[in-house]
Amino acid sequence: MSKAYIQQQIRQRGKAAVMVMLSSEAKADSYVAALGECFEYSEQHQAVAAMGSTSGRGHVYRQHQHPPALYLKNLSVVYGQVSKKGWERLQGTIAASDDVAGTAPIQPIRGLGSTASVPTAPQVAWGVAKIQAPALWKQGLSGKGVLVAHLDTGIDGEHPSLKPAIAQFADFDATGHVIEGAPIADSDVHGSHTAGIIAGRPFLGQEIGVAPGCQLVSAAVIEGGDQVARVLAGVDWMLNFRVRVLNLSLGFQGYFDQYIPLLAKLLEKNVLPVFAIGNGGPGTSCSPANYPQALSVGAVDESGHVDPDSGSETFPRKVNPLVPDLVMPGVDIVSANAGGANFRLDSGTSMATPHLAGLATLLVEACPTATASQLQAAICQACSREPSMPITRANLGMPDGVKALAVLQGLVAAKKTVTAAGGQAS
Repeated sequence: MSKAYIQQQIRQRGKAAVMVMLSSEAKADSYVAALGECFEYSEQHQAVAAMGSTSGRGHVYRQHQHPPALYLKNLSVVYGQVSKKGWERLQGTIAASDDVAGTAPIQPIRGLGSTASVPTAPQVAWGVAKIQAPALWKQGLSGKGVLVAHLDTGIDGEHPSLKPAIAQFADFDATGHVIEGAPIADSDVHGSHTAGIIAGRPFLGQEIGVAPGCQLVSAAVIEGGDQVARVLAGVDWMLNFRVRVLNLSLGFQGYFDQYIPLLAKLLEKNVLPVFAIGNGGPGTSCSPANYPQALSVGAVDESGHVDPDSGSETFPRKVNPLVPDLVMPGVDIVSANAGGANFRLDSGTSMATPHLAGLATLLVEACPTATASQLQAAICQACSREPSMPITRANLGMPDGVKALAVLQGLVAAKKTVTAAGGQAS
């Protein structure tokens, strides 16, 4: 968001949330400290951390325990709130090569629920089967050895389908700082459900996970507090690990481009970002899913019809004007239920997105040298659109997992051939 937006927020609220994107990943500590002096403590700093911690464990946040500015080294970002005086000082402090933007609130993209009955007979979940994941399993693929970032409301660390899948977990307080020693937990049910679609292990005969051999780097970043700080901190934290795929079933309705540089940074670090387009219906979308660089996901039901609540929108731009890029199973999806060794059904683009994250994970296992751009290209080229999927609502349609693998193998092989011949790999 523009400087005009920041000034407007200061006039209306007396302060504004600001993100400074540093031009270098190796800024001197003295420079970052000088930037930090421009920020001030927010209401969240002065509140009980349980307001921002998804754990709900009564972790007391001591006022001013942390500095007012949040420095996220992996992202090269300084984030915090500025008053009019702080904003004036900040403009005189930042380097000409740095960028500064205001931020809009981030919210979870809620599940829409389901009235269907939870299956009791052993089965492969319909969405998992629809994208041809079992055919990839037969080729020996399960996602083994691949780390997937899952930033959501947390994850139930005791659910039998989820517990073996958790490699790392973090909970962030109201101001975006890690809560040391926080137990693995889900403040809601949203995170456990999306995690199960990505990586759920077979349990009680139910096969719910697209990539049941992968490992999750999971964090609790929404449900209270300064959610921009918490999500940014979660993304920064996950970059401490060799993550290849990022699943975000969250966003904010409307188009705001301030996070595009961060998305570019993820792609540079070879992380494939997979985002939910939102549940606002036709003519709506959520950022960052609606960025042209993102891989955005809408939802369809078992018969291939686009969910009426699934977002879609056309933008006046030459590159990827229509969102979402594609659709995935997202209606009456069975997955893990937090708080017990059972399952539940839910619907929405939040459920569609982890299907794509899981598929991408299987592809990474098969072609570990593939770049994020190659993964994105293979998935898009493997899509087909059924008659029940209008182009304005489903765009490319749904990818076939087997075809996506074949396309990716071709892209990787072509790059190796060019490199071996002494040419310039693209």
